[in-house]
Amino acid sequence: MVDVVGERRISFIIHGWGEGIWKQWILDLRDALLEKEDLAVVLVDWSDGAESLNYLKAVQNMRVVGREVAKFVQLLHEYTELPYDKFHLIGHSLGAHAAGFAGEMQPGLGRISALDAAGPSFEGTDRDCRLDETDANYVDAIHTDSSKLSEGGVGISQRVGHSDFYPNGGYAQPGCRWWMVGCSHARSHLYFIESVRLPQCRYTAIPCKSEEDFVAGRCRSCGENGCKLMGYYTDEMNNNGSFFLSTRGHSPYCTKMKFYWRRFYMLRQRRSAAMSEENRSMKHSNMVPLT
Repeated sequence: MVDVVGERRISFIIHGWGEGIWKQWILDLRDALLEKEDLAVVLVDWSDGAESLNYLKAVQNMRVVGREVAKFVQLLHEYTELPYDKFHLIGHSLGAHAAGFAGEMQPGLGRISALDAAGPSFEGTDRDCRLDETDANYVDAIHTDSSKLSEGGVGISQRVGHSDFYPNGGYAQPGCRWWMVGCSHARSHLYFIESVRLPQCRYTAIPCKSEEDFVAGRCRSCGENGCKLMGYYTDEMNNNGSFFLSTRGHSPYCTKMKFYWRRFYMLRQRRSAAMSEENRSMKHSNMVPLT
């Protein structure tokens, strides 16, 4: 084990509900990491616990996975003397929260990357019940499917890290149609993989306090603290907070600024139309019939 790891950093990849390590995105991310850097990669297979049709049961199994990952990290640290800050946990959906539980059990992990962390059973809960920024020295999160559950969204919308990225507002990713189940949810790991393989494809994100400010056009510059890159090569030291950006609907997903602002305008129009429809529905629901 010592010979395999040496002084190299270790990246863990943790899949989500209904998945296993045979999923193509996991193999692609593994290969991308090994091609770019001299590190060790651990694939966490908890498919027996993740394949349950009962989502709530999978949530409970995920907590066990987090503890087991933490124990394995401690074992690697004991045998290799590799510092805890050399460990990077990458989790998708429920796997992101499993990484959080691992970080809670073993403080001082270097980094956790949350790829559209699961929303159901976690949205609005206390930080002890989900991933949060205290679970590693640096936690970055990519939100791609954070619509309401009633609208088909399965990702968490609230901030869970030091840096939270909301491509295209954090939901309804371009190129994903209503019949393409899980498309927006999966874009999080596609963006992340592309950020590893194509470092020249820069996912430049603009700091913004909220989606409302973003769609209102109040965040059109990098500001005093500067913009930030989304993905594998994000800067862990600079400003943290919420960041917004636009992407293409096909690979390469990164955009140039000209396309960015065209996509931004489309997002603003779509969001305004959705809010108008919601207000009309609320108005009708509050009407009292005459008798």
